[in-house]
Amino acid sequence: IIMVTHDPKAAEYATHTIHLDKGELADAPAAH
Repeated sequence: IIMVTHDPKAAEYATHTIHLDKGELADAPAAH
């Protein structure tokens, strides 16, 4: 499942996150 959100509470459910900045991959913090 791929979920796109701006809600930090919803993002807490993810095991991995990928961050985009201006349409490009940005440095992301380590997985939860």
